[in-house]
Amino acid sequence: MNDILKFLHAAEKLKCELRHSWTSSGRRESVADHSWRVALMALALSSRLRLDTEKCLKMALLHDIGEIYSGDSHALKASEASEAAERAGVQKLLEKISDRRLRKEIGGILEEFENLGSREARFVRLLDKLEVLIQHNEAPFRTWNGIEKKHEYGMAGKHAEKFGFLQQLARLIDRETGTKLRKAGAKPKEITEEDYARFFGTYLKRMGGK
Repeated sequence: MNDILKFLHAAEKLKCELRHSWTSSGRRESVADHSWRVALMALALSSRLRLDTEKCLKMALLHDIGEIYSGDSHALKASEASEAAERAGVQKLLEKISDRRLRKEIGGILEEFENLGSREARFVRLLDKLEVLIQHNEAPFRTWNGIEKKHEYGMAGKHAEKFGFLQQLARLIDRETGTKLRKAGAKPKEITEEDYARFFGTYLKRMGGK
């Protein structure tokens, strides 16, 4: 139990690590906030697609745990270096877990998620992307940066198309994004296929260029 307590103390840092997004109340979102709602989405949606809900929940809860050490990186500014830093963070955390069963379980779940090695992994990766867009739609528009204002419209639909799940939900998210942009006086322009590939090409390669 001493080992488990140490692991929980380490995981607490996700509550402290702030993301680039903001909540509807106007405070900075934490990584733990984001991971919680990805898990909630997994619970609400996985059974509809006949996916392994328990596996999806585990992936959702753990998918950003490497950011305890690497910190958060903006999805549209992510690089190979930032992804490598997060993987290194995962390894650093695993080295602190002396319970072999727990270390093997967490390591296996994160490897499957990172490699998009199952329908569950692709599904949770999609939820990870969609949750970001839902949060942005809930955040004050003044917190959006220029790259988000330019590229965010239509992104949910692109994610759903590429990852192969939840097209209806994605359309609803894109509709909300368009409404938010128009209310702010902007003219929504759907993200192009070229820009989408530029931002998310790493995932497309892992899925065989889908």
